Amino acid sequence: MRPDLTWVTSLRSWIYIFISLTLGLGSGIFSAYYVIRQGVRYPEFTIGPWQSFRETDINEENPYALAHTAGYGNLKLATFEALYFIARKDDKNRILSGNCEYVIKGKFADARWWSITIYNQRGRLIDNPADRYSFNNTNLLPGKEAGYRIVLAANARAGNWIPLNADQTFIIMLRLYVPGISSIRDANEIAFPEIERVECS
Repeated sequence: MRPDLTWVTSLRSWIYIFISLTLGLGSGIFSAYYVIRQGVRYPEFTIGPWQSFRETDINEENPYALAHTAGYGNLKLATFEALYFIARKDDKNRILSGNCEYVIKGKFADARWWSITIYNQRGRLIDNPADRYSFNNTNLLPGKEAGYRIVLAANARAGNWIPLNADQTFIIMLRLYVPGISSIRDANEIAFPEIERVECS
């Protein structure tokens, strides 16, 4: 007489169910954490290397946006208050790298206050002994023809210089606070700075 192995089949089914639930729950928690950590962003447009993102408004009934804002305090201001732009590549579509030297040059933006800041890929300021992370329209040394020139490099440079970490990619953020009416209506009217790669080590 054969032994009754029905319980083995039943146990195997329960094991499969347990594994499926565990994997499903784990992937769900991870994806929710990622969305909350990174924020909910919708790309609006791209102009050269510069991209603009519309942050999900906290007034929208979106639990991820609410959790992100509550946990990290990142809430974008209204368009008439501020405009944000991010560049991950240079003018020739090459990833920004700390092994290279870059020159950011342009004309002063049509805004009451604006800044250019360097971050790592996680959106954190890049630690450096010089404590230089950003320049704005109040502390920039002006260049020729009412413009400006900022150098990004791992080694010190004279003038407007922001240090980079070698072997680390980075992003550039341009913020315009209380921008001009033309900039609000059409981003193509904004004088975006050039991002020129000079040399790499």
